[in-house]
Amino acid sequence: MKRTQIYRISASLIFILLPTLIFSQTPDYQKVVEDLIEEIASSSDEELDYTTLFDDLVFYAKNPLNINSATRRDLEKIQFLNDFQIEDIFAYRRKYGSMLTIYELQLLDNFTQEDINRILPFVKVAPSGQKYSLKLKNVLAYGHHDVFLRTQFYAQEQKGFSAIDPFELALKPNSRYLGNKMKYYTRYKFRYRDKIQWGFTSEKDAGEEFFRGTQKQGFDYYSAHLQVDDVWKFKNINVGDFQVKFGQGLIAWSGLSTSKSSYVMNINKKYQGIRKYSSADENKFMRGLGATANFGNFDITGFYSYKKIDGNITEPDISEYEFNEATSFITSGFHRTPGEMEDRKNVSEFIAGSNVTWNYKNLWLGASIINYKFGAELHKKYKPYNMFEFQGGGGTNFSVDYKYNFHNFSFFGEEASGNSGGTAFLNGALVKLAPQISLALLHRSYSRDYQAYYSGAFGELSKTSNEQGLYWGTEINPFKHISFSAYFDSYKFGWLRSKTNAPASGQDFFIQTSYNAS
Repeated sequence: MKRTQIYRISASLIFILLPTLIFSQTPDYQKVVEDLIEEIASSSDEELDYTTLFDDLVFYAKNPLNINSATRRDLEKIQFLNDFQIEDIFAYRRKYGSMLTIYELQLLDNFTQEDINRILPFVKVAPSGQKYSLKLKNVLAYGHHDVFLRTQFYAQEQKGFSAIDPFELALKPNSRYLGNKMKYYTRYKFRYRDKIQWGFTSEKDAGEEFFRGTQKQGFDYYSAHLQVDDVWKFKNINVGDFQVKFGQGLIAWSGLSTSKSSYVMNINKKYQGIRKYSSADENKFMRGLGATANFGNFDITGFYSYKKIDGNITEPDISEYEFNEATSFITSGFHRTPGEMEDRKNVSEFIAGSNVTWNYKNLWLGASIINYKFGAELHKKYKPYNMFEFQGGGGTNFSVDYKYNFHNFSFFGEEASGNSGGTAFLNGALVKLAPQISLALLHRSYSRDYQAYYSGAFGELSKTSNEQGLYWGTEINPFKHISFSAYFDSYKFGWLRSKTNAPASGQDFFIQTSYNAS
């Protein structure tokens, strides 16, 4: 058998518009970010978007987070911190006041030496109480601009770009790509501390036309965002493209959604609400207006989104149907052939939703609603495995969620209902059995007819549906330099899945031992 070798050539160019020192050595934070992304990627079969995660960690690497004034929302952006560690920081501050030195992290029960080494590049200890006002002169003087340009292509010839006889192309117009083999990506970002962010992203995939033919506007994909934080009663205001994350993801969790990984205690969703979106994924985001306002113990979030998505449209009899019909909504983001161009941005997507969260001391209670409507009725080709999947022109989901911390226990969960009558339940607990032993437990039950178009909850499958499971995880630190982590997950699917002819079940287990010599 002949082995085919694939070579990909890419070139990147980064401009820092404000004076910045660039060092040849690799900063410590880069290894932490790389390890975290590697762990998440190794536990998922999906192509995930890490833009938001990467941006948060890089920002704190360049602007370390002050532990003495950090909010829970700030600490949750550092994804590898679990609930016990975050609560440890607040308990220490309540009991002893502000930290005087970073070495006091060693006094926190839930931080091993490895945990401290991991967090050090992103935090600092400084006097609390310093605030920065949102004044235009400060924004312009101290804001940071980044421009990132990237192009890449495959060196070997691919069939879609190879020469073809015009007569054969006329018979098979979708056998060749319309554009060249270059992929272009451009991103501009502006950030002023944690107060204001704006920017835009544009992308052209290999095979798509560029400033010609079907793409006279240039790039195939454009995205822009503006986020302003802590203005009057508003925690944040977002205009343009943004992400929505409610509860544990049963009804709404756009963007990166993680599940099982070597961070066995990190099984509950963190940092909920609305955030800006700057990725090149052309589907998992909202486009419009969203905001979160604070009134005492209540946070009230609302958003409105309208954008066009790809769909495989059929042509129904207008007198018989109110809407066009679609056999599928397409999420690949590719528009390289005449056939793919026919499906491009021909279905309207309207989404509106709201969330109310009440917080009192260590208790959080929330209620969410999301409504979505499409400009085409989705009617998939009938297959036994998809008879309970989403069909129609829209739907509504409701959910309630909770979180409660009590000493060495942390409880969390969400219960949701779908427009088809299906239900979804997720409940979990984190327990600190001893200073050296932690335990995680999560139970999930998603009915086969539960439908939530923008869900992203914990599970074996990417779809929050047709799954029941029980997860156990533990972290043990028996000696000073040795740590042990493991999880076991048992799950079953009550209905057929694609490429299976009967309900299935399975078990996952993971064991890891680490030794830190210094």
